[in-house]
Formats: sequence, C-alpha cells, structure tokens
Amino acid sequence: MGRHQTGYLYKTSGGWHVRYWVTELRNGQPVRVQKSQKLCDAEVNGEKVTKSYAKDCRDEYMNGVNALSGTNDTRDLSVKEFWESQYLPHLEKHKRPSTLTGYKQIWKQHLEPHFVATRLTMRRYGTPQATRLLTSLAENGQGRRSVAHVRSLASGLFRHAKQLGIILENPWRESGSLVKPKEPQPTQNYTLEEAEAIANALHEAGHPREQLIFCIAAFAGLRPGEIAGLQWPDICEDEEREIGGGRWTGWVHIRRAVVNGEVGKTKTDESVAAVPLIPELRLMLSVWRTHCANGSTRWVFENRVGDPINLDVVARNIIIPTLRAKGLTWKGLYSGRRSAGTLLTQLTGNALAAFYVLRHKDLATTTGFYIKATAEPAVAGMRLLGERMAERKLKALAAGSDGQSK
Repeated sequence: MGRHQTGYLYKTSGGWHVRYWVTELRNGQPVRVQKSQKLCDAEVNGEKVTKSYAKDCRDEYMNGVNALSGTNDTRDLSVKEFWESQYLPHLEKHKRPSTLTGYKQIWKQHLEPHFVATRLTMRRYGTPQATRLLTSLAENGQGRRSVAHVRSLASGLFRHAKQLGIILENPWRESGSLVKPKEPQPTQNYTLEEAEAIANALHEAGHPREQLIFCIAAFAGLRPGEIAGLQWPDICEDEEREIGGGRWTGWVHIRRAVVNGEVGKTKTDESVAAVPLIPELRLMLSVWRTHCANGSTRWVFENRVGDPINLDVVARNIIIPTLRAKGLTWKGLYSGRRSAGTLLTQLTGNALAAFYVLRHKDLATTTGFYIKATAEPAVAGMRLLGERMAERKLKALAAGSDGQSK
C-alpha cells in the first residue's frame, strides 16, 4: 500500500508545479522516483493565479496519484482498470453530460472490447495495437469522424496516464488507420416546405406538444437537450428588446440542457443566450402554457412524474408513426436545427444571423456543418448574372449603334 502524499507546491518558469514521489518498475525492480508536474500557468490573461487555486489543482492531481498508490503503484494496471478507477471519474468531474455520454458510448462499443481482447496492460500496450484497431474500424465501414473520435478518446486516456506518471509515452500519438476511412454521410435538414408539412401533420393528428417541440427546433434552432431543459421562466413571449432601432417581442432563454435524463450545462458556454421567437412560435407557446395549467409545471415538456420528457421516446412513439401515416420523412430534431440555420442564411444573405441563433463557438462551425447548400440561391444568383450580362450586351449594342450613326 503506497503512502498518502499531499505533494510539494511551488512556482517556477511561469507556472505552478507539484513535486511528489512514485514507485516505478526498472529492470523488474521497484524504484522510488521523484516526479514534477505543471498544474497551471502562474498568470492568465494578465491576472495572477492565486495560490489557493493552485492548491485546489494540486489536491485534484494528487488524488489521482494517491488513488493509484492505493491500488499498489508498482502494479501495471490493465487499460480497463485505469479507465474505471481513474479516467472515467476524471471525465465525470470535468466534462459536460452530452460529451460524457458520447465518450461512454465510444468506450462501450469500440474501446472496451478491444482492450479486453488484447489483454495488454497500460505499459505493454503499444502503437501497433492502436493502429490495428483503427485500421479494422475503417475496413469494417466506420467513417472518418467515427475513427477520429475513437482515436481521440483513447489518446486522451493514455495521455492522462502519462501525466500521472503511469506510462512514459502515449502509444496513440503516432497511431493511425492504414486504410482511408469512408467519408461521412452528409447531414440532413428540412426545407421550409417539409418543415411546414411536418408541423401541419402533427397538428392535424392532435399532437400539439410534439408539433411545438419540432417547431422550436426548426424555427428557433434549439438543440434537443436544450428543448428538454426548458422551464417556463425561460419562455418570455411578451419580453421586448430594442434591436437595431426597432423592437422585437418574444424571446426564449437557453440556460441548461437535459441529456439522458440528467440536467446539466449546455454544450458550450456560448450556448447560454436568448433567442428571438417568431410570432407563430410565440402563439404556440402561449397556447401550450395555458394547457399546462398556465405554466404552473416546472418543465415546459414534462413526463408523468414531473421530470423532463425523453424526446427520443416521443419521436419513436408519436412523431415517426404520425409522419409515416402521412407519407412524410422524419430526419430528426437536429435536422430541424440545421434547417433554422439554412433558412436564416438564405433569407438574410448573412451567416451571422444563423450564427447568433444557433449560438456556436465560432462562425466556421455554423457555415461548415449547419448551413446546407440549396439550388434556390444558385438559381437566383444565375438569374441576376444573366440579367447583368444582358444589360451589358444592350449597352454595348447601344454604344455600337451610336457610333455607326455618327
């Protein structure tokens, strides 16, 4: 059993560091070795990092070191043991629920079976094994993004182990698939006509709740988790704001997200914002508020026990069967979000409108993944080009005729 250490905290070379001891196997013999790890910068954005904050960083880091010592730090852990005892608790503490859900799925589907099958420990696992996994994923039809996600999570796991002094090198750093993974399928969105048809079909079938859920995605651009996380104080149908010399009435405030039934933070800090509501959506929300005992419920969309509704279940049990009966295609709520970005850009000619509503971290994400190319702008542009060419031709003919007359 390793002894508990608090670690020696000190400041040098522009950062706060901790010094501690670990036992390593060298030539088959345990040897006590002193280690040092940088915890954080001494100054961030011109402000000094306090010693109190540095102590918190040290305590968190040393918790990991001591936990490994408690399991006998001379023993070479299996990858699964390290995931369960160290890396997963680290992720649960620092990652948002939506990110954590994705990581757990990747681990369960791809990484855990691989690491268990190889029977290799953290120190024995190498780049060839990592490369073989990535190559097999590509050969079995996994797309480029899926392969990249697997590599990213595994590399993060081993990088964490290296930072704790468990391994000397990260074997995933030089890994890669030996065959080219297939390109990902293009993401989908709804046209305005498709979105209107879906909203009308749900209304005609007597599903106002499902209609409203879809319209919030398609005409306000909220993510599914943000829709599930809406509470009535977030809905401000009568709120007025001075915008560009005019006034806009009706806003929805995004403050949280619900992922897999867990209430947590939004996907990014930038996602916490207010989004304007079109009049039709304001009216639908007002009607639904009345239906929900004038907004006395906590959540805008609640289940029978008063918890946030499961949108996947709603889609599977109500939306998809209703649309199928009408001959309409369901592409998912996220496709509604993409539709909002595409429609706003088409109507305004400015991607900043979509960027504001979708609340991405940067404009490149909006333009790269959420604005879909359509034929209408191209045709409109070609029409303008043709008109301009015809106008220039007429001017040239007129100038030629004037010269001949002279």
